[in-house]
Amino acid sequence: MTVRQCPRMLLWSARYGDGEVPLDDPPAPMLTAPDGRAFMWDDPDLPAALAGDLGREVTLRRDPQLMQDLPRSLLITFGASHRDVEAALGPLDPLRWRTNVHVEGELPAFAEVSWEGRRLRVGEAELELLHPCERCVIPTRDPGTAARKPELLRWLHHERSTLFGINARPLGHAEIRVGADVELYA
Repeated sequence: MTVRQCPRMLLWSARYGDGEVPLDDPPAPMLTAPDGRAFMWDDPDLPAALAGDLGREVTLRRDPQLMQDLPRSLLITFGASHRDVEAALGPLDPLRWRTNVHVEGELPAFAEVSWEGRRLRVGEAELELLHPCERCVIPTRDPGTAARKPELLRWLHHERSTLFGINARPLGHAEIRVGADVELYA
């Protein structure tokens, strides 16, 4: 089940404990319901709480390999592109893009769509840029309220061939920190 089938899932949050998270075997997350109740992943009450809130049966399954449609990848977005969309549609919560790494800098809007095959260094991390991310309906949902904004996808389709951000694959283990230097090369 994804947000496509059940937008209310956006109102739940998940986090790991404090400290370093091993990439190959992350710990079980803690989930927080919209009403503030917290559940560890293995809490026997979690499936019933999810089912009651989401209005459908839920079977829990962990997939520590990140995004199922593009394994072991990250989504990178850029401030200039976000601001370009906002100029057309008004203020948007940047969290709606479901970004792993967000980059601010002196770049033209949507420059990333031509970077396929290049490399990006973010702090110590080296990332292979795979392809621009073709967006689905999920960013049309506000991450805080799940309210729809269908004009977002229509605008992206008409103006940007539904592309926003770029998918990337890490070339090894590294830590990325807020404020890290960013370099595009190759």
